[in-house]
Amino acid sequence: MANRNTEILKTLTIGRIWNFILLKLSFFISRLTKKAIHWGTPVAISIEPTTACNLKCPECPSGLRKFTRPTGNLKKEINQNILNSLGKNLQYINYYFQGEPFINPDFLDFVKAARLKNIYVLTSTNAHFISEKTAIKIIESGLSELIISIDGTTQDTYSSYRIEGELKKVLEGLNNITTAKEKQNSNFPIVTLQFLVTKQNEHQLAEIEAIKNKYKADSLTLKT
Repeated sequence: MANRNTEILKTLTIGRIWNFILLKLSFFISRLTKKAIHWGTPVAISIEPTTACNLKCPECPSGLRKFTRPTGNLKKEINQNILNSLGKNLQYINYYFQGEPFINPDFLDFVKAARLKNIYVLTSTNAHFISEKTAIKIIESGLSELIISIDGTTQDTYSSYRIEGELKKVLEGLNNITTAKEKQNSNFPIVTLQFLVTKQNEHQLAEIEAIKNKYKADSLTLKT
């Protein structure tokens, strides 16, 4: 079974190791001298594919439709410019911030472009858009890790936070990606279930563990 830390280590090169040393060294010298010294370039970044979302989660600006910045999808040329400027030393991209990444029709092209530069690529999704066809495209893109948010084991508990979401669609999406991995004999993407523990669902921890095993997800993360 693939492991996140092991796979990130596989992205190391001599140049990236030296870049990491420069970053750490400049940090410690800055603390000692109390002067801002910055050597090296980022090893990890987050890129937001879209600000749009199909759900209305009550603690998310996207869900509340209350952004103070323009809404829309990331353009291919902007993503490529970021990769071109940082790709040499960049090891890790989280293609997620607020919004549902798979709403952007170009999202998997972003993933492919990053993976061509040997970057570990992770995203987080509510899994409503992972059809059988999309699941195959995800594997073909080379996506390293897919976090699927599933915050309840019944429709009532799930939709208490994931407003307008359908647990049935989440489970279908989860099944589609793990089945596609088996058919393609692929270890990737690593499938991580993320369970946001709330007062409404805290009694379902054993059940979410059972879902993780039933659908053959690679790991389960509990989030407060």
